[in-house]
Amino acid sequence: MTKQDIKNQTICESIPAELKLVPNWVCYRLERRLFRSKVTKVPYNPVTGAPAKANEPSTWTDYETCLAAIERGEYDGIGFEIAPPYVGSDLDNCRDPETGEVEEWALDVVAHLDSYTEISPSGTGIHVIGRGILPPGRRREGRFEMYDSVRFLTMTGNHVVGTPVTIEHRSDELAELHRAIFPPVEHEVRPFCEPRPNTLSDAEIIERASKAWALGKSRPVGLV
Repeated sequence: MTKQDIKNQTICESIPAELKLVPNWVCYRLERRLFRSKVTKVPYNPVTGAPAKANEPSTWTDYETCLAAIERGEYDGIGFEIAPPYVGSDLDNCRDPETGEVEEWALDVVAHLDSYTEISPSGTGIHVIGRGILPPGRRREGRFEMYDSVRFLTMTGNHVVGTPVTIEHRSDELAELHRAIFPPVEHEVRPFCEPRPNTLSDAEIIERASKAWALGKSRPVGLV
């Protein structure tokens, strides 16, 4: 048995059966995009060979098809497109790939969500997948992200020991975590028609308007 066979067997055995039954799967290749120094994981549909799109389920396929493409050596890995009722949480750069030690903040998140958890392909991150409703609002803060759509998570089957091997319903926990990491920003509320006092002189108003016009005139069309 080759190293690739062992890797594929690990993927096959560890990923929850529930996820394997839904057609949310893609393959990916490691590619270097123009003007970017970092390698990017680009998703593909192994049936058509065309890029997969996170907002178009018609470009996704089934798990077995993706696994077969990996076994043929056509792609670098597989990924799961996040869509309701699933929520994926991505904890980046929180694990030492040599020692396996995980930072305290990441351990707290994993324990709170308490659903299927695995180690990312690089060995430095952790992914958690659960079922539930994700509150509206922000989705990223520092090294933490959580999504219920328009994203895919790379899948390794490298299950984190001590976490569930199943996909758990965690709407309440997701809401609590979202409130803690993305607290609402309080803004001063002004009446809709409240006039704001003008403290500028006529000369200052004219000067500002002139500068704004000049800037707009010199800016290339189509650039913001």
